[in-house]
Amino acid sequence: MNFREQDHSSLWGGDLQAFILQASARNLQKRSQIALSAGDHVMPQLGQKMPDGIILGARGVNGLASKALGGELTDTLWNAYEKEHGVIPVQAPYRMWQALLGLKTAVEKAMAANGGTKPDAAQLAAAMKGLSWEAPSGKITMALADGHQAIQPNAIGTTKWDESKKQMTLVDLEYYDAECVNPPEGQKAEEWIAALPIDNEFSDVFVVRTNGEKSIQRISQTHFDHHFGGRNTFTNRSQPRPKARPAPNRRSTVRAHSGSSTLSLIAELWQQRSRL
Repeated sequence: MNFREQDHSSLWGGDLQAFILQASARNLQKRSQIALSAGDHVMPQLGQKMPDGIILGARGVNGLASKALGGELTDTLWNAYEKEHGVIPVQAPYRMWQALLGLKTAVEKAMAANGGTKPDAAQLAAAMKGLSWEAPSGKITMALADGHQAIQPNAIGTTKWDESKKQMTLVDLEYYDAECVNPPEGQKAEEWIAALPIDNEFSDVFVVRTNGEKSIQRISQTHFDHHFGGRNTFTNRSQPRPKARPAPNRRSTVRAHSGSSTLSLIAELWQQRSRL
């Protein structure tokens, strides 16, 4: 199905559930491609009330995106969580696992450096600087802010009800390296985005509205066509791009007009959101 409109939301929790239920009652998903950049956490509660075809992220390779990749660590934690709580783990438990595994790695590194004694706070902080460790959500690296800010990979998928499992699943999953969705060390997100290569296939293609203000965003044709070979039917907007554009807030709505790959679009939306 080719949509000519796209609605993006980063709503959370009960607000997101209410949005999905009200939008479904009005058949929004049949008129517009809905994209939820952080929506995986409401899938267990909504079940089949979550429509098929929603482009969905989990703020990292978390939840079903992680389960699809498998691995001993992921499978062990996933199975234990599901057995204990009777529900699949979404992004929140993944964050806890990620934090605990990072702390474990830092403690081991600090103890190796100080002769095996219990590290103090300063030693732990020093051990965390530039640290990398494996988590169910992939490799976490303290790569930014002089080694004090972590980056991680990301994934985007599309919702599809699995009747045999009586469970909402994610299909058409795409994975992105951490360096693909974060600016390099020492560069601000806005500067990084502005410096992206521009060629004849690079167009202004959608408008972000934040607190009533419009802001032109840009997505490359190459990125649109990467997966499905679709052609961008956007008309290049004539408005000048603002010198400084506001970052989308939690309740921003993105509306796009396209007959092309919406999966690539939300991946780019998510990348831009992560950088801001």
